[in-house]
Amino acid sequence: MRDVSKVFQGMCIVKKQYIQNKSVLVRLWIHEMNRVFRDRLIDKKDLNDFDSMIKNAITNKLDCKLE
Repeated sequence: MRDVSKVFQGMCIVKKQYIQNKSVLVRLWIHEMNRVFRDRLIDKKDLNDFDSMIKNAITNKLDCKLE
C-alpha cells in the first residue's frame, strides 16, 4: 500500500495548471508508475511484462492512446 500511495502522492504534487487534458494526466500516471515500480525491476521479462500491463491499462481501462 505504501508504494501505491507514492504514485498518488507524486501525482498530487503537480499543480493543476499543468494538467491541461486527459493525455497529460495519463502521461503523469505512467511516469509515476515507472518511477515507483518499474525502476525496481531488473529482468528483461519483468520489464516487458510491466510495459505490457501499462499499455493494456491505458488502452482498455483509460480509453487513451499514447505512443
